[in-house]
Amino acid sequence: EYWVSNLVKSVRFSGALERLCTSDAKDSGHGVDILLEVGPHALFKVPVKEILESTFGEKSRIKYLSLLVRN
Repeated sequence: EYWVSNLVKSVRFSGALERLCTSDAKDSGHGVDILLEVGPHALFKVPVKEILESTFGEKSRIKYLSLLVRN
């Protein structure tokens, strides 16, 4: 049931990432510095970069890194 639910329901990735990157900064002055994707390829690189740009502008201080890149 868990896997079926994850495959057929919509994912609110943009809102979740934006909240992750802004919630700590508002409360304590410490925010996210690096987003690290753990997976077989940098699948979320483009969406993450677009979300960071729309949230913080072109000069976001948050870095995106992926552990593995295909080939």
